Amino acid sequence: MTEKLGLSGRIAAGFQDNQLTPLLALAALLLGLFAVFITPREEEP
Repeated sequence: MTEKLGLSGRIAAGFQDNQLTPLLALAALLLGLFAVFITPREEEP
């Protein structure tokens, strides 16, 4: 297929073969967990 890729297709193609992709995914997961743990809780929900 010789379809021309749009912006999102070019971004996805760049991430497919990149070796930093798993590292970025792990960093995003850890930042999300960190955000959940530091979010203040209600005293009486």
